[in-house]
Amino acid sequence: MALLSISAAARAAGRHRTTLQGHIKSGKLTVTQDAAGRPQIDTAELMRVYGPLTSCDSSASSTSSPLLPDDSAALVSTLQRQLEAAREREIWLQACIDQLAERNDELMSYFMPPAEPELEPEVEDYRPRRGFWAWLTGN
Repeated sequence: MALLSISAAARAAGRHRTTLQGHIKSGKLTVTQDAAGRPQIDTAELMRVYGPLTSCDSSASSTSSPLLPDDSAALVSTLQRQLEAAREREIWLQACIDQLAERNDELMSYFMPPAEPELEPEVEDYRPRRGFWAWLTGN
């Protein structure tokens, strides 16, 4: 996004310049320094703190709005290409995840064969335990 001076940022946010300076000192609003060391505020930061921005003053010397780049159509097409590339990467990564999951299942079946089911004792071979006195007396 565009970088604005504190005065231009105050006009865009519809706030007083001293309000912005107070928010900068309190840490609510972050600034960057330009090459000359002057504080600059990103419009994205203004929108994060103050919400949607108002249009700039018509007496500004530049004819284009500092909130939108001059070649917004080129920016939109670039962003659309990037989005399409990201979608293709997502599809490719999902295919890789599916292949790895299948390979994991194959390895698990190789190293860990399925457990054999427990055999239940047959009913006719089953005899209840006899107590000590029954065993001693032979009953």
